[in-house]
Amino acid sequence: MLVVKWRNMYIANAFSLAMLREDKAGEQNALLEIRDLGKDVSKVKKLIENSENVISVVGHESTAELLSKLLEMEIKADRKSIKIRHGDGVIVFQLMQRLPEGKILSTEELQNLDFKFFLVSIVDAREVG
Repeated sequence: MLVVKWRNMYIANAFSLAMLREDKAGEQNALLEIRDLGKDVSKVKKLIENSENVISVVGHESTAELLSKLLEMEIKADRKSIKIRHGDGVIVFQLMQRLPEGKILSTEELQNLDFKFFLVSIVDAREVG
């Protein structure tokens, strides 16, 4: 994996297109790259090491606790909204199955489910015309 120095590395349990900044015309145009990191915690740790700022936007306490164990660092639950820009990355902890609506899992239940890490970044902000 290419070593890049990231400005902000967000750790999240989901990615939304609402996380993209709007351009001057009020549109959210960007070319995204999504890398499948699998369950390789060493790749995730390397990304974190190569980041100026590491910011948790994990929305659930049990997910934050599991990520803290996996990454061997404190990850706090914080449901804040973010807007990423070129030079930022988002490490997404993704469960590989859909949970029933409203289901909140314990840390123990989470670690028994299939999951992957993904890296989302903006390759280029573009005008679409």
